[in-house]
Amino acid sequence: MWYPDFMGKQTHSTPVPSQNPQSSREHLELVIDHAPIALFSIDNQGIITGAEGAGLAPLGMTPEELKGQSVWKLYEHSPQILENIRRTLAGESFVEKVQIKHGPGAGQHYLTRYTPQRNQHGEVESIVGVALNISSFQEVKKELTQSNQQYQLLFDNIPTPMWICELNSFSILAVNQSALDTYGYTREEFLNMNFLDLHPQEDWALIEEQLLQATDQFGKSLPWKHRREDGSFIDIEITAGSTKHNLQRARIIMGIDTTEQLRAQRKAWYHSYHDILTGLPNRTLFVDRLQIALARATRHEEQLAVLFLDLDRFKNINDTLGHAVGDDLLRVISSRVSDALREDDTVARLGGDDFMILISELEQVEDAVSVGEKLLEVISEPCTLEGRELRVTGTVGIAIFPNDGIEPETLMKKADTAMNRGKEQGRGNVQLYTLGMNVRAFEHLVMENSLHRAIEKDQLILHYQPQIEVQSGRIIGVEALVRWAHPELGIIPPLKFIPVAEETGQIVLIGEWILREACKRFRAWQKIGIQPRRIGVNLSARQFHASNLVSRIVHCLDENRLDPKCLGLEITETTAMQDADYTRNILRELADMGIHLSIDDFGTGYSSLSYLKKFPIHSLKIDQSFVRDLHNDPNDAAIATAIIALAKSLDLKVFAEGVSTAEQFEYLKIAGCNFMQGNLFSEPLSTETVEALLSSGKKSWIP
Repeated sequence: MWYPDFMGKQTHSTPVPSQNPQSSREHLELVIDHAPIALFSIDNQGIITGAEGAGLAPLGMTPEELKGQSVWKLYEHSPQILENIRRTLAGESFVEKVQIKHGPGAGQHYLTRYTPQRNQHGEVESIVGVALNISSFQEVKKELTQSNQQYQLLFDNIPTPMWICELNSFSILAVNQSALDTYGYTREEFLNMNFLDLHPQEDWALIEEQLLQATDQFGKSLPWKHRREDGSFIDIEITAGSTKHNLQRARIIMGIDTTEQLRAQRKAWYHSYHDILTGLPNRTLFVDRLQIALARATRHEEQLAVLFLDLDRFKNINDTLGHAVGDDLLRVISSRVSDALREDDTVARLGGDDFMILISELEQVEDAVSVGEKLLEVISEPCTLEGRELRVTGTVGIAIFPNDGIEPETLMKKADTAMNRGKEQGRGNVQLYTLGMNVRAFEHLVMENSLHRAIEKDQLILHYQPQIEVQSGRIIGVEALVRWAHPELGIIPPLKFIPVAEETGQIVLIGEWILREACKRFRAWQKIGIQPRRIGVNLSARQFHASNLVSRIVHCLDENRLDPKCLGLEITETTAMQDADYTRNILRELADMGIHLSIDDFGTGYSSLSYLKKFPIHSLKIDQSFVRDLHNDPNDAAIATAIIALAKSLDLKVFAEGVSTAEQFEYLKIAGCNFMQGNLFSEPLSTETVEALLSSGKKSWIP
């Protein structure tokens, strides 16, 4: 085996300790034969004088083929190698990494040490070189580079924020693209930050503790709020584990943006506990708050009140003006009620037009009544919607803890019962719960269930009250009034069951029955020669606003071959003003047919005179509440007189209802009232009795 000269002599070198030459040579042979090393020597003319080693194999030439070759010719296409040889011949000694560009070894990488060999005169007479083939290492490096690039590509394209941080200080060492997009920071800004900077300062201690507990495996998600570059916050869950970064242990952190998820959860929670239309708490949330308030009131031995607020005749607004207007009105009422309460009180919408109010820390029962009265006052203020001025009234029922109950459902039920009692008392009032209300509530339930079968079982009957012309004293008509002949409860007056019928919607069927029966009865009287001028029928609000009202009336008249002039229809002032434009159009159709039209209960509603004069009506009926106390209440007398004067100015006739004394008769006659009815003349009579009365031939019914 050939070796360079430096294996045989130590020119200008430091002596080495004595060792076994044979052993050293064997070791050297082993390395040269198996390691990717090439040994070579070149004389000062550039001729290769010797070459050996496994590192020559990639060049595709044997040592014998290389020996005697000129390096100037062999590497004429590798200027870098030739330049290194020239520099070595000039006396330099250095290490250089080169790549062979051409020839058999093209593409091979070598780490080469060039050492000049000098003679005794110090002149360079040859070069000794040791070349280590590092091509395999370059491939490894290339693979590592590609691997790192793939890792970076994967890291950057993971669709959730990720950070690599220093193990204990949490300084950010690397960040992916998703974090840049989510937070709005640049990569440079992130790399100058600490991961804790993303958290509010008050969270630093806790987040640091939890991150330090992270193991090699990602831990469970932890919910936090992170601050973005623009100062806004996002909800995020983070998991952390350990990793390696630049051969050092580091902390890898992954975040999942849960802002939209939590927003959806919060929205779902809100919808579960709030009324969507008004934004008020719903029944579920109200019960929860009531339970908490009851526990507190029990501990502190305090009272609290539960109020049930129901809007009066609200369904008529939905039926006449539409649900969009009704919804707008509910939002207005909700806002007014909320503003009228204390901050600690709760108002909830149970559905429809029903509201429940919780008044805590109640000092005395009278305070709850005052709150109820205040609520009725604020909701009754005029409200303009879609160009219409609307007014709505309400009724409030109150139950008191602990007197009326200690459980949420009990108090709510009793407040509801008290509210229903207020409806029976004429609406627009505040009622405290009393023990007797349960009995009335039970009767109400029985009545409601029985009313479903009243028509089909032929339990409804009509009574008729004569109407008297003041000047002549003659009967000019009768008003048809419905009664319920209950098989167990006897004759039930309309004031008891009509409100129930209105609540359940059965009033429409009952109204149609009354109209049909009245027309049928009047036609029968005509056939036997009884000739009152007309028969009057009251139309409920629901019946008046039914889409088929006119066609039903026409059908009843045609069915009984009855002249429309024989029929008088009455609607209340409140019904007329719910939708004045609709009222005017319907009344015009009916008036054109010849039907006599009256506004009933005049003086109890909120008429607009500008609309009243446009209604094609024939008469006004003074509500009996003003007639009753004419001689005792100057205000009632003044109102009655004003109504009569108003009617005359509009060229309308005036009816007075509920006339029961001669004094009332004289006062109204002098004031100019045209027609009257009441017990002074005759109470409502059964069919047989009124027929006998009408057949009697009596000329005057004035006492």
